Amino acid sequence: MAGITIDELEKAARNIERISTFIGERRDWKVGDGGETMATAIRARAGALAEILAEKIGEDPDPEIQVDLPPKLAPAAEISADRLAKFDQFLGQLTGWFAAQEPAKAPGDCREAIHSIHSSLALMCRVTDDLLESMAADEPMPAIAGRYVDGIGSSQDLKIDPSARLVLEDTENKPLLQTFKGISELTDETKDLLGDFLASQSIELEPDDLRRLHDRLLKWIEGVPLNQVLVVKASGLYGKPSIFSSYQPKGNIDAADEEDST
Repeated sequence: MAGITIDELEKAARNIERISTFIGERRDWKVGDGGETMATAIRARAGALAEILAEKIGEDPDPEIQVDLPPKLAPAAEISADRLAKFDQFLGQLTGWFAAQEPAKAPGDCREAIHSIHSSLALMCRVTDDLLESMAADEPMPAIAGRYVDGIGSSQDLKIDPSARLVLEDTENKPLLQTFKGISELTDETKDLLGDFLASQSIELEPDDLRRLHDRLLKWIEGVPLNQVLVVKASGLYGKPSIFSSYQPKGNIDAADEEDST
C-alpha cells in the first residue's frame, strides 16, 4: 500500500485506542476549565479522521460497528483541558498525515488494524458525547442536557454531506442571540438558519431533540472566541447523524477542515 505501512497503521491504532479508552474510563468525570471546547474538538477530529481514513484506504466504517465501553474509573481528579488539547493535537496531526497520503486499497494484512482504528474512533465519538452530556448536566443553568443529535434511529436514510457547513457570525445588524428578562436565547433568525441546515442534510428531529440542539447551539455561540466565527457541521458516520461545532478565524472560512481550531 503506497505511502502507508502496516507498522504505521498498527501504531496509529494503538494510540487511538489509548485515547478512546482513557476518555471512556473517565466519561462522567469532572473536566477543567476549557474542557468542553477541547472535548468538542476531539469529537470533531474523530469524525474527520474516520472519513479521511475511509477515503484513503477504501474501507468504509461498518454502520453497525460494535462499541465496547470500558469500565468506568472512580473519579479521582478532573480531566484537564490541557490533556484533552494534547489528544486533539495528536488527532489533528494524524488526520493531516492520512490526508497527505495517496489513496490506496488496503491489503489483507491491514484489515485488522483498520477495523481497530474505526472501532476506537466509534468509541471515541460515543464516550466524548457522554463526557459532554455529563458536563452539560452539571451546569447550573435551565438547559436540557443532550448530545449533539441523539435519538435518531440508525435506520434513517442518511444523506449527509460532510463538507456542508453552517457559518454563524454574530453582528450588530444580525445578532445570533437576544436577551429576554436577563436570559439569553437564540433569535428566530438563528433557529431558522439551523433549521434550513438540518433540512439540507435530510435530518429531522423530534421536538425534544431540537430543543436540546438549540441549547447546545446557544452554548457554542456564547463560547465563540474573539475574532472567530462558529462553524456547524454534520456527520453521518456509524449509521447515526451527529451535529458538532468548530471555530475558525473570521475571513478564513474556506480553510481546510483539519485546520479547525476546535
